Amino acid sequence: MKKLSFLFAGIFFCNMIFAQADFAKYMSTARTSFAKPDLEDTRYNLMLALQQLDMKVGEEILKILPEKMDSLTAQKNKDNILANSSGFIGTTIHREYGVTYANKVDIDIVSNSPMVASLNAWLNNPMMAQMGGRKAMKVDGYKGSYTFENSESTDTSGKAVKTSRSEMQIPIFSSLVTVKCENMKEDDFVKMLNTLPVSKIAEMLK
Repeated sequence: MKKLSFLFAGIFFCNMIFAQADFAKYMSTARTSFAKPDLEDTRYNLMLALQQLDMKVGEEILKILPEKMDSLTAQKNKDNILANSSGFIGTTIHREYGVTYANKVDIDIVSNSPMVASLNAWLNNPMMAQMGGRKAMKVDGYKGSYTFENSESTDTSGKAVKTSRSEMQIPIFSSLVTVKCENMKEDDFVKMLNTLPVSKIAEMLK
């Protein structure tokens, strides 16, 4: 019970900072339920309140993402912050760079990602980090998993078309930052990754 009371105090402090109407509504309902006591409803409304905080953090993270990655411009009209719907608290922050599918970069930041634990286990095991067609790499001081795949398909005329796909996954606390792109050389992809303000994102995710 004492822990729950401390949680109330901490979240109310955040409420003073963000002053969001929905946050205040959920916290008010949680307090009422806690007094009854109806702990199931209390937990539910605390979850919704915490989700509002995650949404606010997501808005702030989108503000510090670069306007361009390589030569690709941010498509801010496609920015999105979605509440996770997989049974766990958190949000997914999404931004796209570039217009065409063949030359596009996607960034997704998932808070409370269930993949973080297994990815950290892989990154912290030197033997595992050399297996599975991926390699460990640091971006702005944060270690992540990098994969590069080549593939070949045929177009409507039967001509062979070669494509490639790069992906970087960076665990930050309980969140997972994923950057994906199509048809970019490894050196160019790494150069582009280094424009990401990962340390600033980490500060916001604490």
